[in-house]
Amino acid sequence: MLLDVQLPGINGFEGSEGIRARPDTAHFLLIFVTGVNLEQQHVFHRHETGAVDYMMRPIDPHALRSKVRGFVTSRPNGTGSPHM
Repeated sequence: MLLDVQLPGINGFEGSEGIRARPDTAHFLLIFVTGVNLEQQHVFHRHETGAVDYMMRPIDPHALRSKVRGFVTSRPNGTGSPHM
């Protein structure tokens, strides 16, 4: 799941905590998307909230596909979708 760090009214970090708190979405792979360079504290916060990575906008579709493919194939028990 791509999650924008700078959502109106809520930030992506808060959103990811809500996603992780629900049993039906806790297993989702989260990749934060941002238009600004994340400070080091945000990079650590990304890991604390369960995101696997972050990407800068504009997103290169080939790089995104490659990252997602790598994360999905490395997950145990095939919890990722094979269709990209």
